[in-house]
Amino acid sequence: MKPRSLSDIKNRMRLQIFIIVSIALMLGSSAYSQTDYTVSYYPLIYRAESAIVDNYITEALGNYRSAFRSVDRIFAIDLVNATVCAIKLDSVSLAIDLLQLLILKGISEAYLNEFDGFKEIRGSKEWIELLASYDTLRSSVQFNDRLFVELDSLSEADQKFRLAPGSYSKYGDTISKIDQSNIIFLREVIEKYGFPNEHILGAEYPQISFPSEIVLHHHCQSMSIDKSGTKFNFESDFYQAIQNGDLDPHRMAQLIGMQGQYAPKIGQNTIIYLSLNGSTSQPFREKVNQDMISIIDENRALAGLESQTDYYHKAVFKLLDSRASDYEFKRYEQTETYDVDEPTYNKLLNALEPINIR
Repeated sequence: MKPRSLSDIKNRMRLQIFIIVSIALMLGSSAYSQTDYTVSYYPLIYRAESAIVDNYITEALGNYRSAFRSVDRIFAIDLVNATVCAIKLDSVSLAIDLLQLLILKGISEAYLNEFDGFKEIRGSKEWIELLASYDTLRSSVQFNDRLFVELDSLSEADQKFRLAPGSYSKYGDTISKIDQSNIIFLREVIEKYGFPNEHILGAEYPQISFPSEIVLHHHCQSMSIDKSGTKFNFESDFYQAIQNGDLDPHRMAQLIGMQGQYAPKIGQNTIIYLSLNGSTSQPFREKVNQDMISIIDENRALAGLESQTDYYHKAVFKLLDSRASDYEFKRYEQTETYDVDEPTYNKLLNALEPINIR
């Protein structure tokens, strides 16, 4: 066997030290962070995202780095955006460090090779070295694969009879029983592990969704109909998960909305298009009671969300700005299009207002 050079030994030592330090930073001394993410993390992330939209990349990267230093565990979606900022500022060394953290989050090699935001450094010496160390880095962190499979199986059970010919009309009782069994199991998972999240399950791709979320999706939909209180209400779990950094606040807002508890408490997060005679309108939002804006934004802050104005600023960027393809703005892609006739169109205009595109 060829003797290792001093350079090889140093590089190996640096890799081992990096892995140890990174794992400590991500996981902390216990399974759950004690930091309140609604105070120490999300506000800085939202400032970074707003700076990206306004093309203040240096400011964005500074906010990302401050956010990352304030918590034990970082969301993959935010690591991606911080990496893109570093690349655009020619901070290749920092970009590689952030990409290594992404690999430790479980991000797939396919994603690294496909995402637009990384294209500027692909093929560089640093990139080649990064991919050469991918297997070593990825294998250094173990996620709860068994739990992932169990949660994924819930999604399969949820969909099996819903997608079968006849669906609810034929299998309504069966679907109801499966839903009840699934939600009881999910409750047990939350009690044992906390809310299912990428920190314990890994993140092959950066996203705000989670395994078995379709189960909770249908449960929250049913909560809007069943007001008897006999069903599990996960709202307190949502807020705890947000504070712990286990659940993206925007995904929580979508789920709360399905229960009919969205507006006016924390407002709306949806861009609405109206389609009339084949032509699609400008983007709209639901009209906001001006007297309620400050209260809504206070409630949103408690829920880990940015103000509604900032939300729509970023949502329009996600939809209409070509630069958005270089970033992960999945928090801001919730849209609905309604195909309407002219009387309905005119009637809806009373309930909607155009989004201010800056």
